[in-house]
Amino acid sequence: MKLVIIPSDGVVGIDGVFRPVSMDLMDQTTHAVHFDDATGEGEIERKGRGAVATPITDRDQFQVFVDRWTAAAPPVVVPPTQAELDDSAARAQLTRLDAQSIRHLRVLADAGASVGAKAGATAALAGIETAAIAQRAKLIGAE
Repeated sequence: MKLVIIPSDGVVGIDGVFRPVSMDLMDQTTHAVHFDDATGEGEIERKGRGAVATPITDRDQFQVFVDRWTAAAPPVVVPPTQAELDDSAARAQLTRLDAQSIRHLRVLADAGASVGAKAGATAALAGIETAAIAQRAKLIGAE
């Protein structure tokens, strides 16, 4: 693992992946920290003109920053399975059918003056209900 800590930027990098982390507990004179687990060697670069890098052979003093880097990882997003996508599509179809049913119920309620309009809306509603029942049965069968 290659570790880079840049306190002024508030970032820690491990193997080239940088994440913002808190720099609490970092020595204020530190400009950067570099450490390579493969070689077991690194250095602390200090701020200021003429500052000399201090060699280090142990990164344990910086473990808190490695832990913060790990904690700052974005959550893993798992894509939905095909079954979940199919289920979602079936549920969306049910929602559309239910929305159509509501619209027709409103038409039926608003058509109070016309018996013919009520009959037509009732027939349309019956067709939608049949389609909704069939879709629900398909969805339940898929579970």
